Amino acid sequence: MLGDVLLAATQLAGDRVPPAVCRALAVCMHFLFLSAFFWLNTMCFNIWWTFRDFRPTSLERGQEACRLRVYQVYAWGAPLALAGAGALLDRLPAAAAAGYLRPRFAVRRCWFYGDAEVLVYFFGPVGVLLLVNLALFVSTTRQLTCGLWRRDEVKSTSERAALGRVCAKLVVVMGVTWVADVVSWAAGGPAYLWYATSAVCIYIRICICVK
Repeated sequence: MLGDVLLAATQLAGDRVPPAVCRALAVCMHFLFLSAFFWLNTMCFNIWWTFRDFRPTSLERGQEACRLRVYQVYAWGAPLALAGAGALLDRLPAAAAAGYLRPRFAVRRCWFYGDAEVLVYFFGPVGVLLLVNLALFVSTTRQLTCGLWRRDEVKSTSERAALGRVCAKLVVVMGVTWVADVVSWAAGGPAYLWYATSAVCIYIRICICVK
C-alpha cells in the first residue's frame, strides 16, 4: 500500500522531484512492491499447506512462531536482496557495470529506465511468483473439489455451493487476478481495458494491509 502511495506521489509531482530523492523513492518502491508479492506468495503457500490434506493438524505455539519467522525472513529478505542488488548495480559507474543491465533509476522517471529493466528486476521475479501462486491455487482447488467433494460428508447442494464460493475466493486471495497486471504490461493497449483487474489488485493490497 505504501508503494502505491509513493508511486502516486511521484506521478503527481512529475519532474519536480530532485534526482537524488527520485532515485531513493524508486528503490523504496521496488522493495515495497516486491515485498507485497513475496508476502502474497507466502500466503498462498500457507493456504496450500493448510488444505494439502484433510487430516486435522495441530502445531504447538513454538512451531507456529518458528514458521512465522521463516515466512518473515523469506518475505522480507528476498525482496531486500533483489532491491539491494538493483540499487547496488545502479550506483556502479557505467564502466564498472559493463555487461550488466543496470536499473537506471530516475533517468526518465522515478522508476526503471525502460521495459528491459522492468522485466529483469521486477516483472521477471513477479512473474515467477505468480506462476508458483497459480500452481498452488490449482493444487488447493483440486484438494477441495476432487478431494473433499467426493467424500460422503459433502452431499448437499448447499455444501457444494459453499465450497464453490471458497474456491472463488481463493482465485482472488491467492493472487490469480494479479496475473493480469503482468499481462497488461506485456500486452499494452488502452489502460481502460485493465481498470477492473487493477481495481481488484488494489483492493487485495488494502485487505492485506488491514489484516
